[in-house]
Amino acid sequence: MSKTFLVVRCLAVVLLVLLLAHCQPKSAEDQVAALPELSSEIAATLDAETLATRVVPGSDPPETTTGPILVPCCSSTETRQLKVRFRYTKCGPLADVVDLEGLVLTQDRARSAKPQMHRLTEFRGRQLAFPHLCRSSDGPWDAFLTEKRGCANPTPVRSLGISAFGDAILFTWGGPQSPPANVQVVACRQESFLRLPCGSLGTCECLSSSCSDGQECPCPLELPGPPS
Repeated sequence: MSKTFLVVRCLAVVLLVLLLAHCQPKSAEDQVAALPELSSEIAATLDAETLATRVVPGSDPPETTTGPILVPCCSSTETRQLKVRFRYTKCGPLADVVDLEGLVLTQDRARSAKPQMHRLTEFRGRQLAFPHLCRSSDGPWDAFLTEKRGCANPTPVRSLGISAFGDAILFTWGGPQSPPANVQVVACRQESFLRLPCGSLGTCECLSSSCSDGQECPCPLELPGPPS
């Protein structure tokens, strides 16, 4: 066996070892370590308990005013199904993360898109025990909106619920209060509009409606309430 053959054989073995090492799948820890660190500006917006975007739900809806009020003819509850854009970041441990390349965020039934990913190793000046994976996206997210007007208090009370990264985010506002300025409606479908008579006489014609399957039932691409 010639020396040239031995050299070529050794080189082939070395190349094979390097190739196999290169082909080994990276662990979740290695993949997170390669991600950029979450910016301090975004980290400052996270809640200390949940490590997700801190949400200010808004002040309590206005209370019933004292003194005589004009009782409305009907109470009402309107429900809308929405798609909204809302910037949301969520950080967490890697216990359930196996393949970062396959981790995707379903935006809607037609297409999917990967969220922006970062790592978080330090939060509010302290080092975390282990790196966290952070996901950021502005959706669009699935959401619902309800607006209620009662008989005793006809002032509208509105609730907006957003589903983002498996979290339920709730905003409430009413009367002269403004809707959340950081939420943009991109699609709206009115699910139902329920009206009931106020008082026992029942002299009012309180018509209700609902959106059947297959109907579009469009509604305004803006949140109700005074402008911000």
